[in-house]
Amino acid sequence: MTSFTLQIAVPLLLWLAAPPSSNSTEAAQTEVPDVAAADDMRPREVGSYQFETAAHFPLRGFGLGGDWVDHEGLVIFEGMELRFTADARYQVRMRVSNPDVPVLLRLQLVVVDGRGDSHVLNLEPIQIDPLRDGYRVREVAQSGPSSIGLKIENLVAPVREVHRSGTARFGYRSTLVNGWPGPVAPHRSRM
Repeated sequence: MTSFTLQIAVPLLLWLAAPPSSNSTEAAQTEVPDVAAADDMRPREVGSYQFETAAHFPLRGFGLGGDWVDHEGLVIFEGMELRFTADARYQVRMRVSNPDVPVLLRLQLVVVDGRGDSHVLNLEPIQIDPLRDGYRVREVAQSGPSSIGLKIENLVAPVREVHRSGTARFGYRSTLVNGWPGPVAPHRSRM
């Protein structure tokens, strides 16, 4: 058993005590990731759009006289970005402000390309829960597959304009909890 331990320990000590060879610095340099090469491997952006205006989904309530009163609700701030890449993907980034109740946001974007053709992109539902997330203003990002990038890739003006529409559902779903009605049915708001 001792000879077995010596056979392993001796080469290990020799390797640690050996002076660095001229090839060791070259190996260390090749192990560092090349940032330029990483940028070359990133999918090429073929179109983008930035919304200059905010979007508002009011949260309806009642005033003292029983009339409808719109509260702030959900706000998508100016600067919402939409990007398409050559590998048939999209990315959306936006800053939102939400009330103190959960929100389910559904957005549909209609992209008008340089030829005037319209392409529809339905985003996956975005759930914002202040009890879980704990923020009132937050950054929301979503990405996914979309063939729009392939359709607009070779156009001179890939994205001319984008129209957005959507709904926001405030509150919890109405469910049965132990046979009793759960939270109140959600209120829907259209932009």
